[in-house]
Amino acid sequence: MDHSIIEAFAEAFANAPRLAEMEVRSPLQGTLRFRRALHSAEKKPRPTSKPAVPVSTLANTAVVTAPTPSTDTLVTSTLVGVFRAAQKVPVGVGSVIKAGQTIGLIEVMRLSDEISAPISGTISEIFVVDGQPVEYGQALFEIIADIAKEEQENDA
Repeated sequence: MDHSIIEAFAEAFANAPRLAEMEVRSPLQGTLRFRRALHSAEKKPRPTSKPAVPVSTLANTAVVTAPTPSTDTLVTSTLVGVFRAAQKVPVGVGSVIKAGQTIGLIEVMRLSDEISAPISGTISEIFVVDGQPVEYGQALFEIIADIAKEEQENDA
C-alpha cells in the first residue's frame, strides 16, 4: 500500500478513540490491521507473541513499515507456486485443527508440497484462495493457538 494511504488510515484510527479495530484489505497488497486494547471488564485481549505498537506511535511515525496480517501464528508459503485447498479435510475460518494436520498444498510444476499446521488451534483467517499464485513467505493462514491442548501435549 502507498505510504500516504497507510499514514491516512493510521491517523484516522488514532483520531477515533472509540474504534477498537480497523482493517483495510487490498487484493494485491495484503491486509493492514489496526487494533486497540479496550479497558473493559467484558473484553479480554488475546495473548500475543510480540507487543503491540501504541496507536500514538503509528500516527507520529514518519516511516511506517509494511503491514502484517496479525500477531497470531501465521502459516506462510515455503515455495513459489499455486495454492491448493486441502481436499481430504477442507479447512475454513473457524476450523479446529491439530498440529501436523494438512491444511493446504503448494503446487509447483505439477508436484504438490503439503502445508501442515505448525500448532493446534483454530483458523482465524485465510489469506489465499484455491488456485491463487503465491510467493515464498506469503501469509496463507492465521491460527489462534489452542493453549490448553498444547499444554496437554507438552505434559505427555
